[in-house]
Formats: sequence, C-alpha cells, structure tokens
Amino acid sequence: SSSTTASKLPALIQRRHALRRRISKFRALQAVYMPAALALLSEDDRANLEVEQVEGIRLGLPSDFKTMHRQRICDAKLAHIESLLRESQCNDALEDLRNKLHGLSHLYHTKKKNIRHQGANTRSYAYISKQEGYKKQAVEKYRHARHTLLALIGPGDWELRLQVLQDEDVRHMVDDDPQTAKKKRKRKQGPAEGQRLLSWIWRGVDTDGDPTLT
Repeated sequence: SSSTTASKLPALIQRRHALRRRISKFRALQAVYMPAALALLSEDDRANLEVEQVEGIRLGLPSDFKTMHRQRICDAKLAHIESLLRESQCNDALEDLRNKLHGLSHLYHTKKKNIRHQGANTRSYAYISKQEGYKKQAVEKYRHARHTLLALIGPGDWELRLQVLQDEDVRHMVDDDPQTAKKKRKRKQGPAEGQRLLSWIWRGVDTDGDPTLT
C-alpha cells in the first residue's frame, strides 16, 4: 500500500546516504591506488555520485574495465584481490541457494501434507512466494559474481566447480514444487524417468547442504 511505502522511505533514504558516504571513501582510496580509473569514471554518468539511486552507481572496480585497459588502470594485485572476492561471492551464493531450496522443499512438502483451509493456503502461498524471491536473489548474485570472475581471470579449471547456472540447474534433490511436478507429468516417460541426475550445485555437499564430499 501507499502508506507502507511511505513508511519505508526514511529508512531507504538513510541507507542511501550511508552508502553514498562509503562510496565517497572508496573514491578516496581509488585516488591513491587507481588514479587512472578516476579519470575514466569522471566521464561516465553511471559513476556520478549525485544521483538519487546511489545503489546503481558504477564503482570502477578492476572488473569494470576491459582486459586491454586494466593493466594500465590498476595493479595486477588489485584484480587478483577482486577475483578472490568474486569467488567467495560465488560460493556464498551457492550455499545460500541450497539453503533456500532446502527451505522451499520443506514448505511445499508441509503444504501438500498438512494445509487444507483457504486462509492457511493463502498465507502459505504468500510465504512461499517470498521465499521464491529470496531464491531468485541468490541465483542472480551467483550469476553476477561468476560473470565478473570470468571477466577477471578468464576461462579455466575453476569453471568445472563454478559452472554456468542454468534455470534447470536450480532444483532441489527432491522436487516438491507442484509446478515442477506438473512439468514432469507432461514430459514423455523415458528410461531415465524417476532417476533424474542430481544438479551440479549439490556436488561436494551432504544432504544438509554442508560441503563434505568431493
């Protein structure tokens, strides 16, 4: 509602002000370690701090620049540091995604087994929809981090572990999502039906989502 949106505005404005201050400090560090980047960013409207939606500002990290320009803009050590950060982001996003899939699987199973009345169904759908949104955020975070990592270090063996995340890869070990089950029924029954391969996102983790196996 409009009243709810209005009540959130002050908090949003405060967060944007705080973020703007942090980016200003980051710009000061760039002047020391990446002075050539500031010259390029000064010509880019996307890097302008004087905008309302400061969360969309281009930071000018090493990955923001093409490989051919990166060497003259920043030290190779800075690009390496960012690559480590992006790899950690990929791992964190995958862990978050697995946790969300575990939670959604439990929610769908509980709803199917226990929830019957319309009111409870409505609340259940609303909560599931919210969790589906969180799942999509984890997917987007992984894809962005992986794309950036690829831009920084190029193709390599790391892609065997951190693969391209396709929509069909985003699934639990057991699908309790009724939409997924509906799609399965529409497919022709093949010799491998009922023995669907485990998505690569579960490799190296146990059934609780903890990395233990190789």
